[in-house]
Amino acid sequence: MKTSAIKKELIAGQTDFALLSPTATSNDVREYCKKVAAMGGYSVCVNPANLAAAKETLGSLNEAQPDGNKTLLCAVVGFPLGATTTMQKFTEAEECVSLGANEIDAVMNIGALKGGETGLVRDEIALLARFCKSEGVILKIIIETCYLTDAEKRTAVKLCAEGGADFVKTSTGFGTGGATLGDIKLMKSVIDEIGSSTEIKASGGIKTLSAAEALIDAGATRLGMSSLPEE
Repeated sequence: MKTSAIKKELIAGQTDFALLSPTATSNDVREYCKKVAAMGGYSVCVNPANLAAAKETLGSLNEAQPDGNKTLLCAVVGFPLGATTTMQKFTEAEECVSLGANEIDAVMNIGALKGGETGLVRDEIALLARFCKSEGVILKIIIETCYLTDAEKRTAVKLCAEGGADFVKTSTGFGTGGATLGDIKLMKSVIDEIGSSTEIKASGGIKTLSAAEALIDAGATRLGMSSLPEE
């Protein structure tokens, strides 16, 4: 196997592949799931309305895997603005899990963070984290780094860790920017500083395999992309 092919396989295995377009049809979702499963993607991430189609397709594909490798199902919550209420996010997460989601990517209340309402942000994350842990579901909190100062990014990472999130994620892919090497290094430094086990997901604007590798080397343990770069 060529080095580039090995590299792509390894990166695919650490990637949540997202189909979050508002125009995606059920058939689009089914075809996308087939494509992601064929490349060995870690998960497929979809909007809640598309969970049923994704679960049905991945269920059949996963059963056919002789080695037991499975592509998981991820859903977004409070997406893409994070501006719904805590109870709306909680209810949405509950329904997503009931529809088969193995992982939840929830958008932080960005306005509350920027307004200094850190207690509200922490409590919201903690509520979602307790629920997800009770269901055996992984919780990732999207902090949307493109809208934050470095100081706010540091605070956001700490709040995710204190709230019990499994991952802190850079971006929705719908903001003004995506993952940067500098942000991953900053986020990793905060996690190391506070001694947290919270992991990092780099998402948004990853255009090359070398960029994906650099983000992993900087501390990201999961990536978010819509497709796998060729080079």
